[in-house]
Amino acid sequence: MTPEASNSNETATREPHSPRRRKKEKASRLQCAILFILVLLVFSPLLFSGELWNKNDLASASGFHEISSWTKAWHPSQLRAYDPFSRSSYFLEQALPLKPAFSHRLINIALHLLAVFFLWSFLRKMRLTATWLATLIFALHPSVIPVLFWPGHRHVLIGFVLLLAVLNLSASQLTTKRYLLLIALTTLGLLIHPNFIFLPLILALLTYKRSYPTRITDYNWILPMLCICLFAGAWLSNKSAFDAGPFVLSEWSFKAGHYMQYLLRQTFVPLNLEFYRAIPSSISYSVATGINLAPFLLFPPFVILGLLNRKHQWARNLLFGVICYFFLALSPIVAGGEFIDGTEAFELYSYYFALAVICVSSILALRKITAQLGLATELLFRIVIYALLGLECIFSFTNACEARDSSKIWHNIYKQWPQSSDAQIAYVESVLESESKKVKKDTLILLMQSLLEQAPERIEVRKLLARTLRDAGQLNNALREYRRVLLDESEDLEFLSEAADFLEYQSLEFEARKVRERIQGASEEATDSTRSVP
Repeated sequence: MTPEASNSNETATREPHSPRRRKKEKASRLQCAILFILVLLVFSPLLFSGELWNKNDLASASGFHEISSWTKAWHPSQLRAYDPFSRSSYFLEQALPLKPAFSHRLINIALHLLAVFFLWSFLRKMRLTATWLATLIFALHPSVIPVLFWPGHRHVLIGFVLLLAVLNLSASQLTTKRYLLLIALTTLGLLIHPNFIFLPLILALLTYKRSYPTRITDYNWILPMLCICLFAGAWLSNKSAFDAGPFVLSEWSFKAGHYMQYLLRQTFVPLNLEFYRAIPSSISYSVATGINLAPFLLFPPFVILGLLNRKHQWARNLLFGVICYFFLALSPIVAGGEFIDGTEAFELYSYYFALAVICVSSILALRKITAQLGLATELLFRIVIYALLGLECIFSFTNACEARDSSKIWHNIYKQWPQSSDAQIAYVESVLESESKKVKKDTLILLMQSLLEQAPERIEVRKLLARTLRDAGQLNNALREYRRVLLDESEDLEFLSEAADFLEYQSLEFEARKVRERIQGASEEATDSTRSVP
């Protein structure tokens, strides 16, 4: 039953009962232009980074490296694990006449801008005030950089755009066509991002917010979306946060509190650029568990305040923001996350949805308080918000410039995850590729030697060490490493040729000739196998 068909039954699409309705804010061309230009300017340094699809990132969130063409992203077995739209876009963007890293992040920034304008449109449809300033705070926030920069997370941007499109439709007078479009977008959204599971809850809160006091029949229009979400949640779930072992409440609560505390700090004091957050290990229930649960104690007072004053529009707005933020912020903990080497970690890109909610809710709540206090306080509000916007621009631009330097990124990741060999290798490779003079080659050599002591089977690291020793002039040490690699390596013809050249340079003609014979034999085998293929 569509809202159009059930108009006589007073569904949730009817107008609010309040006789006085605030006028809808208008979006001026100047505001649109400022929003567009600021986002482009602040995040423009991301476009000039050459870092994309690092081979050491084994735990790619998109599964991009698991398929060879965009058509395979639509296979039923793949649909249950990954978003087909973003995976297809990774292949299609390679056809653009631009550098892959540039086009990848340009598309991400464009999707972020689209999400920002959809968010602004939804807030104006809700007839809220200071919507432009609230939208700007989210659009320029430094914590959106992990989503825009790190490859493989476009499903977050596309999912948020679709979610806001659904909310914009639900905030309008629904016709049959719009209602069917709403259901279709919900279905697509569930294929893209797991946060669409919370859509029925968000729509129920939206109905309660707009149409108080409500009756049970006011929520009938949400039932199709609820059924779709329940079915999709059962069908699409391919993993669980608790698959790794038995569920321990004290350990989970500590992790959840630790993560929530960090998210709140990244929201209000976003000083450091991070892409992953380490999860504390070997935790037992203690006083620290209670301390880490302290961030959750912030929510009950706001919920109680909203329920006690639910007849007022501001209270229902408060309930909407607090409950949405709580579920959207905790969903990454339930879903689980992985570091680049596959170990358990919090992935900060997943905070994008919840970040929008808390940014907007905080600004609108502050605006409501200052409006009640008087004109002078309202003027102070604008001064504070513009000052915050200025600081956001500075921090976001600085972090974007830092992200442009891949060696600096991997250095920060390596410092946070010193036990990860993949992070160490990525850091060494980024320094060598950038030819940075800030890090001495002796330091890199010691780092690689330490890594090989822990994992001597890492041939790729030994190859890198041999080349670095050669370039540093340590020819005897380089010769030792080349010989050790030649004992195991037989397929990398490029490295074999490089080793033969080095051996000839060292006047080791006999060894060089043996290596070239191996190259010739491997080439002939490859040619014969190619001819045998029909």
